[in-house]
Amino acid sequence: MDQLHYSVEIPCFNAAGTLERSLRSVLRQTLPPTDVWIIDDGFTDNTVDRALSFKKANDYAEIHVVSGERNAGPPAARNRGMMSCKTKFIAFLDADDEWHPKKMQIQLSLCITRGWDLCGSSVCAVNDERLSRLIHQYEQPNPYYRDWE
Repeated sequence: MDQLHYSVEIPCFNAAGTLERSLRSVLRQTLPPTDVWIIDDGFTDNTVDRALSFKKANDYAEIHVVSGERNAGPPAARNRGMMSCKTKFIAFLDADDEWHPKKMQIQLSLCITRGWDLCGSSVCAVNDERLSRLIHQYEQPNPYYRDWE
């Protein structure tokens, strides 16, 4: 079970308006993260204040902010954040995205049972009308999945 520890990295550039929704999706995971790292990519809005407010309101001590000086883009922010993570697995989430509640449980289970070091997933646009249909779709086998082993 110790293998199921993972960190979440969220690079942010002026993400105050979307960060809370992303963080809620992280805390709704059926397999919660060990910690969450919010990577400052030179934001000029109140993203840090929003992150700290969320941390306090949800009594979740493991939200950390890594400060940055200038906007260098998501790849540079992710590289800075990886230096802070201590877990074997790191999950990347953009500050304007959210996850299906079972995302990390499914992906980490696959990584561990199949010996994978890396796992990705597809993306879909979701609105309230399509949400329940999409959740059902995710729980079905993917006809396009091919096991390369």
